[in-house]
Amino acid sequence: MALSEFRARKVAHLFDAYDVDGDGFIDHADYLRFSDSLAAAGAIDAAGKAKLDSETTALWNQIREHADTSRDGRVSASEWTAWQTSLDDAAGAGGGAFPLEKYISALVDVLDTDNDGKVSLREYDAGIAAYGYKNVDVAGNFAKFDTDGDGFLSREEVIAVSAAFWFSEDPDAAENYIYGPF
Repeated sequence: MALSEFRARKVAHLFDAYDVDGDGFIDHADYLRFSDSLAAAGAIDAAGKAKLDSETTALWNQIREHADTSRDGRVSASEWTAWQTSLDDAAGAGGGAFPLEKYISALVDVLDTDNDGKVSLREYDAGIAAYGYKNVDVAGNFAKFDTDGDGFLSREEVIAVSAAFWFSEDPDAAENYIYGPF
């Protein structure tokens, strides 16, 4: 089943964000931008960068394994969209289960640079900047996504926001703008 026009725009927005060099493909170097950006900003030390490189590479390998159907070590926009569509189909077949829960859980580990098991506003802000997302209401989003009001995003809250982003057809839902306007 094809993605709706609205969800296809969200998928394209994510592809464009991950395609750092704008060559029409996402590859390992594009994906390592996160840890490179945090290191360049002084947000992590050499040991933290090595850990993040490892975790980011593991995330990239998951995507490459499933999305890189041409097996050329990079993911094109059409492969990305086909993969996202296949995840959507799998979610429908699985009764609506969020197909990226394991990936998002691993992403929480990447964002959690102080290793306290949760994402602070500072870590969320650094992550948004490091990924290069533009025009994101960081503080406003964080406040909306912190559903228990404890000042942190738990793994469960990040997964819930990501699932809401994934499934939502509502252009006004805050979760649709976790990565900025599109």
